Amino acid sequence: MSDSPDTDYATLSAASSSSAPITDVAGGECIPLVRTITVGYRNATTSNANLSVSCGGAGVTPSSVTVGPGSGSQPFILTHTGPGMGHTINSLLMQGGTRLGGDSVLVNVGNPCPLTIVAIEDAAGILPVVDRTAALTGTFDATVGNRIMLLVEDPVKMVNGKVQHSKLTFADPATVNLDAGMIRGTWSHPIITSARPGQHLRVILTDNGDVKAIIRAVFR
Repeated sequence: MSDSPDTDYATLSAASSSSAPITDVAGGECIPLVRTITVGYRNATTSNANLSVSCGGAGVTPSSVTVGPGSGSQPFILTHTGPGMGHTINSLLMQGGTRLGGDSVLVNVGNPCPLTIVAIEDAAGILPVVDRTAALTGTFDATVGNRIMLLVEDPVKMVNGKVQHSKLTFADPATVNLDAGMIRGTWSHPIITSARPGQHLRVILTDNGDVKAIIRAVFR
């Protein structure tokens, strides 16, 4: 006797409402060889599931974890052996042979990045920390790009078991200064008075509008 349509629909509905977003890495972002990333998850089924992360050329610690029903977040440490362009970080939430959810983000790995921000490194190694009560400064490679844009956003997070997507709250270009040879440059921006602790700062290097590099920090 086959399962009833109601049972099939309930199982499909639970699987489709599960998710596993990568919450603190943006597409096009520059990340160091060793970087901790965070995956939020929602397991909408009534049984345990397996949460894992992968990236070509990287070791991942832990390789996977078992998560119960409900929502939460899990850090994973990515360790690359060398720099490279166009790496894809993948997250996957599985139950048996069924994919419940997942995410993927394309990043560039290794230093030097053509874009930097003067910041205080987070002791947890997840994101660099910037002081929301101070002006912002950094450097960029003028052979790669010629304009800097700053974005402030509420990060992706789980609220009452549901994914709350990032919300952009501020956008403004930085002031840029080039050296005589137009090879290296510095950028600066006044204090962003609307920034709140825990919000993310994205610094974006563009070349005539094309995005070339992104770095991210968190306001303290």
